Amino acid sequence: LCELVCEEILANYVSFEEKRIMPIFEQADDTIFVLADKKLLVRVLQNLISNNIKYATGKVNYSISQKETVLLEITSSSTRKVDAEKITPFCQSR
Repeated sequence: LCELVCEEILANYVSFEEKRIMPIFEQADDTIFVLADKKLLVRVLQNLISNNIKYATGKVNYSISQKETVLLEITSSSTRKVDAEKITPFCQSR
C-alpha cells in the first residue's frame, strides 16, 4: 500500500508544484499489505489526490498506519470552511 500511495503522489508532483501544495508522506515502519483490487485502489488514491490538488492549500499530509485495520489519513493545512449540510454521509454495509 505504501508503494502505491508514494507512486501516485509522485505521479502528480508537477500538479502539486503548480498549485504550491507540499505533499508529505509518512510511511509506516512495517510493510502493509491489503487484499484489494489494485486497479480500484489506484483509482481511489487518484481521486483523493486529485481532490487535494483541487481544494487543498499549503501542506497535505498522507500517513499510513496499521493497528487492527489499515488507516490512510490525509490532512491538510487548509482552513476552508465546509458546509456540513452539503456532505452526504457515506456508509457501506455488506
